[in-house]
Amino acid sequence: MSNNPGYAYATTKAYAFMVDGPEADPDNPQATYPNYEVETFWPLSDGFPPIVPSPAERLAQARIERDRLLTYATLRINPLQDDVDNDESSPEGAALLKLWKQYRSAVSKTETKPGWPDAPQWPDPPIPLE
Repeated sequence: MSNNPGYAYATTKAYAFMVDGPEADPDNPQATYPNYEVETFWPLSDGFPPIVPSPAERLAQARIERDRLLTYATLRINPLQDDVDNDESSPEGAALLKLWKQYRSAVSKTETKPGWPDAPQWPDPPIPLE
């Protein structure tokens, strides 16, 4: 029995769930509360426990964000490139095209920079993302 109000929780992948309470388990009176090999005690005063993604999940999340930013940049680049290819671009449009291409290139290299994949340092886009 615990003197602190709270509960024990176990984590699997992205989920944390309550596995027992501060009272002894009537079906297993010899059980330790919490069983620190598979559970963590979380005081109720601290709210819900944080869900810590696994390294594979952090890598997947970083790659999803990278691909989202690359897609967004490509959608901005394509019409500007069409204007240049068709000799319809203004000097401002050509300059913006270059900035978007530099941004896309920087995003694609984020994997090689410090902080990847736990805290990627995303470059700033030429125009704030919508």
